[in-house]
Amino acid sequence: MRRMLVQVAHAISKSKNSKLKKFFLHILAKKGKKKAIVALARKVLCILHHLLVNREKYQDSEMSKTKKVKLNWASSPVQMTEQDMINVLVGAGYTVQKMKECV
Repeated sequence: MRRMLVQVAHAISKSKNSKLKKFFLHILAKKGKKKAIVALARKVLCILHHLLVNREKYQDSEMSKTKKVKLNWASSPVQMTEQDMINVLVGAGYTVQKMKECV
């Protein structure tokens, strides 16, 4: 998980015109590249946690206006069935295929 977040942080650091890139550049000037990447990875993790807990979609405010989108989920993600999870992903615009279980 840590390596994946660091890779995401590297990708964000090379992006253009985003709030997260500005955050990276701010930390880069103060602490250096490695610490800035780790700080950005942690920030991404915090954003992901917030989005999952509040059931929202991420939109960078630099790219477009922020719009809160409530998804039709069960009261808690822990109580969701597999089909409920698939329905949420399909509703968000993803294509999902259920794989056959291996015995």
